[in-house]
Amino acid sequence: MRAASRYLWQGSLEVDTKHFLLSTARSLFQKMIFAHRKSFEDEKFDEIKDFFEVAAKKTISQDKIETMLSLLASSNHKMISSDEMTHFVEPLLQGLYLPCTLEAFTNRIGSVWLLIGAFRYQLLICCTDLDPTAKYYLKYSRVVEKISSLHLEAQVRDMIRIGYLNEKQENIVE
Repeated sequence: MRAASRYLWQGSLEVDTKHFLLSTARSLFQKMIFAHRKSFEDEKFDEIKDFFEVAAKKTISQDKIETMLSLLASSNHKMISSDEMTHFVEPLLQGLYLPCTLEAFTNRIGSVWLLIGAFRYQLLICCTDLDPTAKYYLKYSRVVEKISSLHLEAQVRDMIRIGYLNEKQENIVE
């Protein structure tokens, strides 16, 4: 995405900006789905790959969009298969793969990029997985708590042992 932004910012006159924005958005969406490959069954993921291959070559119908939505809903990833994500994914698929007029294209591509951003954000804040830094902090705090508990236990044992020795010395003196 950074390279695409830089390329657009430099304003190359040789590039068809509309085609470039659409193909970059399609590529990014495909990479986002492929990054979650493990959350799909192999057969379902093969169908998803086939969808992307066909969509790159020819126009897709609404029926194919519905099929793709059902394939994505079959994911083991709680966020991808949730009903909340359908609000992002269905208009995103329609914007990326259904044909539209040249006049409507600018609005559609803007919406597509906003939906991609929202989709990425939702995947990042997914509640099912802990942030790695939070996970390590949690483990660290548990280890620190265990160490302090062991230090306290050692102090108590030392006090008991000292008390026991003092009692023994008193019994010997008597």
